[in-house]
Amino acid sequence: RQANYGLPDSGAAVQLTHLMSLPREILKWIQGLDLSYSVKNPKRDFSNGFLIAEILSRYWKEVPLHSFDNGTSILKKADNWQLLDKIFKKHDFFLPRETIDGVIHQKNGCVVGLVEQIYTFLTKRQIQVLPALEHDDVSKPNFTPAAMLTRRSSFGSRRSSLSSHRTKGLPPETPESAAAARERGMTPKRQMVRRLSPTKANQANKGPAVNFNQVKVKMLDNMAALRSYRSETAPLPTEEETGVESNKPKNTSDDDSLLQHLSAVCQACFDEFRIVLEPDSPTRTTQAPCQISLFVSHLHGLSEDVKHTIWEALGDEAMKLASVIHSKPTEYFTLVSTFTFVFDSISPFAEDWLQAQELLIKVGKELAILDPALSMNLFVTFFLPRYRVELLTNRGGIAKRESFLRMFHAHTNAGDVQFKLTVIRCLQDFLSTARGPQPQDASNKDKMAETRFSQLGPFLQCLSFLASLESEPSGEIVDVFTYYSMIGLGMSAGSCRAAALSTLGSLASRGYVAPVTRLLNKFADMADNAEVEWWEVNAQLTILCGAWLDVALPPGEPHSTPKATPRSTPRGTPSPPLSREGSTPGTPPLPPPSMSSPVVDLTPAQIAEYSRTIYAMLPKLLTPQVPIPCRKIGLVALANRVTLKPHEYLVNEEVLHTNFLSQYMQVLLSLPSGMRRALLDKEHTNEQIVSGVVRIYAITPISAIWEPLAAATALYQVMQIKRGDNTHVPIKDMHDIMEVLALGVLATRFVEDHRRNQWWGILKCMETDIRTMMDIASGEEHAELHELLVHIVTKFYLELTIPELSPEATLETVQENAVEWFFARK
Repeated sequence: RQANYGLPDSGAAVQLTHLMSLPREILKWIQGLDLSYSVKNPKRDFSNGFLIAEILSRYWKEVPLHSFDNGTSILKKADNWQLLDKIFKKHDFFLPRETIDGVIHQKNGCVVGLVEQIYTFLTKRQIQVLPALEHDDVSKPNFTPAAMLTRRSSFGSRRSSLSSHRTKGLPPETPESAAAARERGMTPKRQMVRRLSPTKANQANKGPAVNFNQVKVKMLDNMAALRSYRSETAPLPTEEETGVESNKPKNTSDDDSLLQHLSAVCQACFDEFRIVLEPDSPTRTTQAPCQISLFVSHLHGLSEDVKHTIWEALGDEAMKLASVIHSKPTEYFTLVSTFTFVFDSISPFAEDWLQAQELLIKVGKELAILDPALSMNLFVTFFLPRYRVELLTNRGGIAKRESFLRMFHAHTNAGDVQFKLTVIRCLQDFLSTARGPQPQDASNKDKMAETRFSQLGPFLQCLSFLASLESEPSGEIVDVFTYYSMIGLGMSAGSCRAAALSTLGSLASRGYVAPVTRLLNKFADMADNAEVEWWEVNAQLTILCGAWLDVALPPGEPHSTPKATPRSTPRGTPSPPLSREGSTPGTPPLPPPSMSSPVVDLTPAQIAEYSRTIYAMLPKLLTPQVPIPCRKIGLVALANRVTLKPHEYLVNEEVLHTNFLSQYMQVLLSLPSGMRRALLDKEHTNEQIVSGVVRIYAITPISAIWEPLAAATALYQVMQIKRGDNTHVPIKDMHDIMEVLALGVLATRFVEDHRRNQWWGILKCMETDIRTMMDIASGEEHAELHELLVHIVTKFYLELTIPELSPEATLETVQENAVEWFFARK
């Protein structure tokens, strides 16, 4: 209809509304920059920061456009804006964190204000604001067509004719018929159609007269006055209404409810900070608003210190909350429904989500101690069904899925082995059936058994994360994990194979390497097909190889017996298997292990043979050609293997270890410069993550894990490869190598007394290339490379010679002395 009356269609109207949010002057400016794509929806198009970077590149040539990803995920947006923030700060343009977050989450007004600030800063021009019109009350045009008016008039005439038609068939009313009808208590037929006028109606009513008094209205200033007035005028309940005798104390069952307990905690914190929260919309109830509900609904407006105090206070009451739920299980639904808003509308990476998750984890742990079966039943009954989609999805809900599984593990991490087996079976039934059966539902046991393997993929992905949370799994639990892992390895879906490898990797990091050892031949075949395999399968296989090597060949202990970590001191944390701690020395030999034994009872010859097999797999899994996420995950997983010498069981495999070090450094150098710096910076505050389909991988700085001398040796090997038959290393390759050497090796005190001579040897090997490159890079074109070389020479000068520096010595003086010392060496 709108198109027929000359109005624009809905899509064009929406686009026009979005564009009109930006001033016309800015729109003309953006169109003149010749961007890669036009701006149609500013909130959406500018949210990832890619167009902002492209605008900045028109004014600042040093903006690295290749480092920005034009993606739509929150992680890619955060990475882009982190780079933009650094670029802005270099040019003395500072943005509040709230503005950046508002642009990322497409909040109203944030994008327009930011673009206006950037326009003013870059062009040095102010936006012209047109004055408002004097007459705003312009009548709206009437777009009602004549046909519709004709239709309405004809409809009204039909209504009147219909009414007259209904009364036309009635017989005429006579005084005799009306009197007879009144005697029988009936209404005349004509009165059924025609209403009495007010005068006749009052005359017909013979009842007593009713007087209406004027209602007096008292105006109250605020909600506090309204509550005070209601409390003063409300009548007290009688004994018949309450059912409580006057000599007995007031019933405290409501005061002991979970909701009132949570509200009391929040009210105490509000009183401490002198905060009064009001509902967003007025309510009809006379009761005071629930303080915990007000807190949850106002999370976006409270300061961080207030929220932190309230969340901490709620967490301290976890034991009390668990006790209330244990005595009255239906209160668990109240707890879940209270924080539904957080899990439905807030990002799983937000601080409020993590605090709510931690609260439910604490309550779940306390409840599991009181009654494990009740804790599992309540969580599966009241919480999991609402978020079953997040557990079944493959993309977009990985962070939520892992968060919900952490809560599930907290509610079920108690009891004996049989109970844990019941928990695994319950989770499989919940994910594999259409309706998500309850744990106590045994009537459909046969039907659930038939459909148990119909949706095994989501179950394997959830099981892989639960395996990483198990700190001390028993032998029976390990057997169950291994059983499902072998099923997953035989499935065609890449996500199932990756989940199976993740489960085995978690077991191997806990010391259970026997299942991995028995499947090494299968893993070698998977490595041979790495070029056509899905990237996350290769990443999980690389993690698995690193976990096996860390247990069988403990790094940093070349003369220790290769045993697994004792079960009393589990390795690492239950978070992703990338962040692994070093193994502790082993225990005396035990009897031959079973499939679930955590002890590596292998001879040195067997360990050497299996290690050679794994080292032969690594060059196929970790190459400069694999996707960047796989490279980053593999570099972190194998950072422990960057050692100066191989393990004593591989003394005859020097070439194998040397080739691995060279391959490792070439993969590191193949990363983009920004990613490489973040991977080497120990003080990098923002944690990097790589999101896959199966798991979320934490990327930690590798410079804190590897041996600096081994890394420097590997870099010299790469220099020799890059030089080839030429006289010097190419400038681009030399810049990358020196950057890794400066940031990842020489960043801190790196020379140890017992290895000082080895560092002298490293300097002697690199000396010729550094001198040649300092002569080539002396111009302004390669100023950054020259600065890196001077920094490296200064670090060697300070660490190896330990000169006596006067208090008045400046950095420029020290660098000049270092360069003079370096060129004076023979």
